[in-house]
Amino acid sequence: MRHNPRVSRRRRLWSLFVPLLGGVALVAGYFSEIPLLEAIVAPRVDRERGLLENLENLLLLASLLLAVRAARFPVAVGGESGF
Repeated sequence: MRHNPRVSRRRRLWSLFVPLLGGVALVAGYFSEIPLLEAIVAPRVDRERGLLENLENLLLLASLLLAVRAARFPVAVGGESGF
């Protein structure tokens, strides 16, 4: 992967660590044995309605939208790819 000079180091770090810390916080809440955190992250009755599952669905939807958006760009052939 090539370095893009237009993207600042701060922005790259932000886009890496914020989702990582959010995921770690949700997993920690799931295994924390604190009833309120467990109920927010993944309720005992129906785990599919918890915050963790809904954020995973949001991530899948964002991935789908990015794939559709990327499919609209022309495919580079040969030396035009920049690699």
